[in-house]
Order: sequence, then structure tokens, then C-alpha cells
Amino acid sequence: MALFISNNKINLLQNGEEYFPSMEAALNRALHEIYLESYIFENDNTGKRIVEALKRAVFRGVKTHLLIDGFGSNRFPKTM
Repeated sequence: MALFISNNKINLLQNGEEYFPSMEAALNRALHEIYLESYIFENDNTGKRIVEALKRAVFRGVKTHLLIDGFGSNRFPKTM
């Protein structure tokens, strides 16, 4: 059975130019928990912005989980 919550909305994002700023904004608004899963996670400007948003969430006390694929993100530095 699906649970519907009033005042929810869905935005269809067409590309990375729309997706990543929207994701960063959502991470910045998170209050309790973040679950983020990604096949490809790069150490580029976009990846660094997402990592910084995740760090800010952690420092706000948000329980944060990141799962990245070892093959699709194999160039991502382990130190990050």
C-alpha cells in the first residue's frame, strides 16, 4: 500500500546542469538523514561540491550514508 503525503512534488531534471545543483540544495536542507548512492562519483568540481555538502550535513548532525560503486568510481581518491 502506498502512503501519500500531501504537498509533495516531483521535478523532472533533464541533465547534470539541473540535477547536481538540485542535489546540493537538497543536501543543504537535510535535517535528519541522507542516503546517497552513485555508480559514478568523480573527483571533479561537481564531485567536490557534493562532498562538501555532505560534510556540511554531517557537521549539522545529519546522519549521512554514501554508497559509491568501486568500479564506476575507481578513480575517486580513498582519502576523500
